[in-house]
Amino acid sequence: MKPPTPPPKDDQPEEEKIIINPLDIVAAKHTCDDAVKKILTTSHGYKQSFKHTDIQLIFGWIACIVAGGVCGWSYTVPFEESKNLVGLAVALYAVLSGLLYLHSRFIISNKIFTGKRKTLQGRIETSSVQIRSTTIPASSTKDKTVQPKYEVKLSYRRTANGGKSLINAKKTLSSIPYPDLFNSEGEFLQKDFYNFINKATSEVDDIVNDK
Repeated sequence: MKPPTPPPKDDQPEEEKIIINPLDIVAAKHTCDDAVKKILTTSHGYKQSFKHTDIQLIFGWIACIVAGGVCGWSYTVPFEESKNLVGLAVALYAVLSGLLYLHSRFIISNKIFTGKRKTLQGRIETSSVQIRSTTIPASSTKDKTVQPKYEVKLSYRRTANGGKSLINAKKTLSSIPYPDLFNSEGEFLQKDFYNFINKATSEVDDIVNDK
């Protein structure tokens, strides 16, 4: 049996510099999303789940195989013989593409990380975390201007006995202005972001709090 993953580490791993256009909020969000995945897997010991990615790949491959296969076959037979099957293939491709869109829009949505971690606390316990992220746009009032923010919502569960016994379940919402994460040259302030995520995680992850 594979030994349980140890509790989260306190030290921050060395990272290469990341520089983006500081005015590009989309690039800033993608940079933060990628950093969340690294921090949770390298420093907190979570194993990322790629279930939703696999589902999208399956839908995509099936749609491409159906469309490509029928298209290639239609060139070898007269149009009258192939039109019914081609029409069916087009309809199936449209359905699969629609399912792919719905899965991405409503199931994945703004979810950027889902993972699990096993720890040994007298027994094998499983911590599960799901993280969603979004950008809060900048806003202005007569008195002040509010900078755009990176917001993360963490959902945490800690169970034992193969998920049958719920030990803890918490949620938290945290945000930080993008200018606090990127300097004027667009360099990603990884230490500050690490501290932000570590603080947000410690609010729900009782393994961290028990250390």
